[in-house]
Amino acid sequence: MKGFQPRREWIWSAGRPDGASAYRPVMLDLRRAEVLTLIGRWDEAERCLQRDYECTGQTADRPLTADCLLHLATIVKKKGNYQAAQRYLGSALALYEAMQDRSGSAKAIGGLGDIHYYLSEYPQAIDCYQRQLAAARECRDQDQAALALQSVGVVHKRQGNYDLALQCQQQSLAIATAAGNRRAIGHINGNIGTVYYYLHDLAQTLRCYQVDLAIAQELGDTQAASAALGNLGNLYADLKDYQRSLEYYHQSEAIFERLGDKRALVINYDSLASIYLSLGRLDEARRYLEREMPLIDALGDRIGLVLALGHWAELHAAQGATDKAEADCVKAIELGRSIDLKYYLSSIVLQLADVRFQMGRRDEALAGCREALPMLQQDGRDNLAFTCQLLEARITATGDLPQALARLQTLLAQAADDEQRADALFALYQITGERRYAQDAMVIYQSLLQTCPLDRYRRALQELAGS
Repeated sequence: MKGFQPRREWIWSAGRPDGASAYRPVMLDLRRAEVLTLIGRWDEAERCLQRDYECTGQTADRPLTADCLLHLATIVKKKGNYQAAQRYLGSALALYEAMQDRSGSAKAIGGLGDIHYYLSEYPQAIDCYQRQLAAARECRDQDQAALALQSVGVVHKRQGNYDLALQCQQQSLAIATAAGNRRAIGHINGNIGTVYYYLHDLAQTLRCYQVDLAIAQELGDTQAASAALGNLGNLYADLKDYQRSLEYYHQSEAIFERLGDKRALVINYDSLASIYLSLGRLDEARRYLEREMPLIDALGDRIGLVLALGHWAELHAAQGATDKAEADCVKAIELGRSIDLKYYLSSIVLQLADVRFQMGRRDEALAGCREALPMLQQDGRDNLAFTCQLLEARITATGDLPQALARLQTLLAQAADDEQRADALFALYQITGERRYAQDAMVIYQSLLQTCPLDRYRRALQELAGS
């Protein structure tokens, strides 16, 4: 850090007790704080900025005071203190607007948009980002214009509007590339990769995530590198390479814990809980769920709470506590609907239908399947849509066996891969009891288990073997 030692500078100070004006020496650490923020030493950066703010607050230097407030907001926002961040951003915005500094105003408005986004207040977030974009264009600040478009794209992605999300991110990338902004290019590639992830184009996803990670490591951007590692963990989880996924998640976990990034840790812990649930390692899943709940509460993170409740429901169902699983799902669905959380909601509606079927509540379970299926199909979640149709057929079999049997035979013929084929055969065995279906399903599940140690494969084999 020798290149960023505090410098003693003279700052104009108005309003001395004797009525005169004078210059006052203060210690300025703004640039040092920027580097500390980049490498993840947030507490030190905050102390530098607080010291500067206390000094500049005694002077008439409004630009420096506004910049200090903006940087302080960035730090406390990363640490999950959204109220303090809003306070700092509001004060900074008032100063920038009083000075007619449109670039500074764009930064402050964008920061306020981020707070609204974190609180799932999407209309307010979009409004802020559009104001940020207008201010950036007015003063020809290309970096802020690119950032505003990125942010609008992220909101569209969260709301399931993937074509709009991709369009915004690509516009942002064109601006950042023309400006030669390497850090922005990396971040935008990460965002584009995530859109492709939801569109199930995994080759493009991997390419974008690798670009993001390479640029973050090149620039020494610790937080961005950790986020890229987490994204790679998501990708390999989708590819069912769970060992590799866990390696990326744990690398990301170590960095975010050192940074103290609460919001990122919620995402990381939830991802780890999901993997451990899939692998049947319930104690480890519970440990990560218990670690994320206080962070979710501290952040007021409603999206994080919806996802956590879905995983609590999965854990409780695996332990046979269907009453608790049902309560978790109901609470998650109510909250998810209140914040228009489309993508994740569909899977929890299906989860609730499954739990209610286990509880013997046929009509409610059937209604849940019929609600979930169009949502899953609209989201492009083909595997879960197939699972939903299998569950609906099994429920139907309790009242109309011939119709259910015909439906399952059709689904077996339409199976896209070995996993779907095994699941369809298993469902046929469950409603008919015919050993031929059980034997064919066992052969496929045993083959799948050799390459992917999913707990549900093991449980299916145990039920089939015991029949």
